[in-house]
Amino acid sequence: MLGIDDGKGHYVVVRCSSRQEAERWRRALETHTVEDFTSQYVQPWPMPTNPTLLRDTIIVDIGSASIRAGVLASQATLPQVFIPSVMASGREGRGQVWGMDALAPDVRASSSLTFPIRPTHKISKYSVDLSAVSSLLQKAFAELKVDPKNYHIQLSVPRVLNTNTQAELLRVLFDKFSVRSINLTHQSILALYAYNATSGIVVDVGERMDIVPVIDGYIVDGGVSRVPYGGYRILDHLRQFLYMRNISCINEVESYIIRQVLENICYCAHHYNTEKARCTKNPENFEKSVSLAEYCTKDWPYESISLDFGRFQATEGLFNPDAWGLDHPGLHKLVHKAIMECSMDIRKEMSRSIFLAGGVTQLPGLVDRLTTELDNLTPPAIRPKVHASPYRYHAAYIGACVLAESPAFTQSRITQEDWNKHGNSTLRNWVKCGETEENWFDVTSAVCQDVVHPAIKEPFVYVVQEAEVEISSGGGRGYLASQTTRAASHHCSESLAQHNGHSLQPNVSTDTTTTTDQLTSVDTNTTEELQKHHNAQVQYTLNTKATLPRLLRS
Repeated sequence: MLGIDDGKGHYVVVRCSSRQEAERWRRALETHTVEDFTSQYVQPWPMPTNPTLLRDTIIVDIGSASIRAGVLASQATLPQVFIPSVMASGREGRGQVWGMDALAPDVRASSSLTFPIRPTHKISKYSVDLSAVSSLLQKAFAELKVDPKNYHIQLSVPRVLNTNTQAELLRVLFDKFSVRSINLTHQSILALYAYNATSGIVVDVGERMDIVPVIDGYIVDGGVSRVPYGGYRILDHLRQFLYMRNISCINEVESYIIRQVLENICYCAHHYNTEKARCTKNPENFEKSVSLAEYCTKDWPYESISLDFGRFQATEGLFNPDAWGLDHPGLHKLVHKAIMECSMDIRKEMSRSIFLAGGVTQLPGLVDRLTTELDNLTPPAIRPKVHASPYRYHAAYIGACVLAESPAFTQSRITQEDWNKHGNSTLRNWVKCGETEENWFDVTSAVCQDVVHPAIKEPFVYVVQEAEVEISSGGGRGYLASQTTRAASHHCSESLAQHNGHSLQPNVSTDTTTTTDQLTSVDTNTTEELQKHHNAQVQYTLNTKATLPRLLRS
């Protein structure tokens, strides 16, 4: 006899006819109840010293506060170049300096600092100085000691960059650097690849917050949330606490010092009100200092900074925006919204597939707080799981390494010849969508945006690279039930369970060819359901509208 406890008040007893049968059931149940989440994320390897292990591809991750770059190796690595996205423009026409060199005291004394890829305060807008970005790319290539004209480029960009800006980035790389080919991919999709997944909720918190639900590489547009605050708002509140201690931090360089405070002593409280009451009663127990002796100058005479209440109050706005004076849902509510925008039959899987990216997610206590808050929002039968790779600071870069090693990279990149011949229209290579039933859907493309099929009245089947993909009718619209590139190699058919706007139920295929992209869970209410799901691959039909940036620098 076996007992199954879900930790939420539900208990199931499985009676077996023999000890051997009980042992078989125990092993079967453990495949669903014992999870090694540490094996799910990609672990980067050290950069090889043998040049023969390097590929002819350069990974470039363009973020609002930093640029990461490196030459692709046989295994995913951390970036070789990691520079701030900052430019120092000399006064009176004295020239420009980029990256860390722009922050040097002698340079700053005679220059003004600008950030060419910084998001604006509007939710969906980025301000991009393409001339400065070109210079930053040139510096990155110079530090890599490579000639870009001999390389392919895997480019990672924020999803909110519009098509015109993306086209101008391609123009810079093709016309100025003469690269061989380019594949452009959104950072949210790449963050999933860093977790060996193609479906889940990406929670990217850097200078801003981006919550993106992705199913088989396609973004569920209705569940996307882009919030123009995040790390910089935390810095603003930390700055207020420092003012209370007579420490003034005004210019951009001093904000980097505040980041040191944030990285070293700040955290997210598990229960804010309880933590606040304890701190009010014994503030000395919460006070902690960070040494800043290495930054001491005549303009910055402080050797250390101490905080107590501000350590957790400055970050509370992530979950309770009222603390920042904002009227906006907290991080946990945005994640819950992303889950609820997915089809009903996959919400359980999506709630257990929450993947963190960005430097702010490295704050101590954030994972536990997010898990607890989501647990309070979901039904008792669902237990949310937040995945936090120790390398999530570079999640998009690591995911770009994974993608650049896959066949999809070769299939979807744009070559110099294509660019010279077709110009901006080559961007359509990343979005291939049929207009009629005779057309084909290309689901192997590394980047897909706004893929929606015209209205259909009855379900029908497309064949995509030997995989049957069913289109279901829902509310008069037809939506693509996509398969990942790795899953598309075997035959998988899906049947229509319900239609006319209702959710579809999952089909169980006896094909045991499984991939790490797909998470399976089991309803332990009955032994029949357990046996049905054991060693089976669950495929889902998507019936919702599907459309395909270390800290504050993602």
